[in-house]
Amino acid sequence: MLKKWIARGLIIAMMSVPLAGCSSTEPEQSGTGTASTNVKTSQRIEELIDLSDRLSFPEEDKAEYYLTGEESYINSLTDHEAAFYLYDSTEQSQVAAKDLIKPWTQSEREKIIKITMEFEDAFKQYGVEFDDSIHIVKIGSQSGLPGVFVSRQAIVIDEQQLALHKDDLKAELIQAFFRLYLSQNPDVLSELATSLTYEPVEGVVLPKDMMRSILIRPGINKPFVYRDSRKGIEDKTQVFWLPLTFIVDQTTLKDLMVRVEVAENGEVHLAASSSENTYTQEIPDLAGYMATPLATLEKAQMIFGEIPETFTHPEDILALNFMYMILGRPVTGNGSLDKLRSKLN
Repeated sequence: MLKKWIARGLIIAMMSVPLAGCSSTEPEQSGTGTASTNVKTSQRIEELIDLSDRLSFPEEDKAEYYLTGEESYINSLTDHEAAFYLYDSTEQSQVAAKDLIKPWTQSEREKIIKITMEFEDAFKQYGVEFDDSIHIVKIGSQSGLPGVFVSRQAIVIDEQQLALHKDDLKAELIQAFFRLYLSQNPDVLSELATSLTYEPVEGVVLPKDMMRSILIRPGINKPFVYRDSRKGIEDKTQVFWLPLTFIVDQTTLKDLMVRVEVAENGEVHLAASSSENTYTQEIPDLAGYMATPLATLEKAQMIFGEIPETFTHPEDILALNFMYMILGRPVTGNGSLDKLRSKLN
């Protein structure tokens, strides 16, 4: 243990130098995981590299690359999404993404490393392993971006999140690390999402007028639809719902499940609905389509386990339940943690 803490001291002293043998001074290229649907590898747990040994705290050009560069989350935003997220409500003006980047302090690095050390063995237990350095970018709080999200090969964290109580910050970091792992291992994401009654789809075809109201949640990797096996809806035995996030009154986000039809080529088209089954009074662009809050889906908590208050995408649900599992917290619902354990073991 003494040797490990000495090693941690060396890590902290190295500050922003990429760890775990990454000697290149250039930002790494985006990697796509090749993990099979059996997440845990045959590698012995004690041979896996410690999560905290992979931490890197890039600044300036490297931080900007991970925050705004090619394949980053911000780079993928549409104009209206950028206008929503990159807006300083205090100054009533747009903010350049690169201006959000903040320098790390020594105490902040130490805090994240120490917290990561507390749950890294649990990650090993479930075979959650990363191929390269884990880059963590610190940003200011003046934008409308979430407090913690995944962008390219990096975790982006708002400076206010660093002031959270240690236990709260730990819960946020566990979810962020797991979402980064899912983004690097799309096959694992697909299998875990499928176990929660979600199915991956090829594309989403939406009315053009609706596009100005929809946002991409940070860290969302690919479109999924929720497969609802209830009967009696327009005489169909299988119904699909698409999780979408809408902008309401320019400042509020609303997460809804919108009824869709899946074409033979895998594309998803919104389905019209009768007025009594429509939840669209706050979103005019949804008029004429069937939509419902996630919480109203039949037995949703029994299927998913713990449901995020606002997020409805499978990545959010998986990351939240994974965090509950790692921390040993009781969850609402039945079976989600058992499914996660069985898939990750």
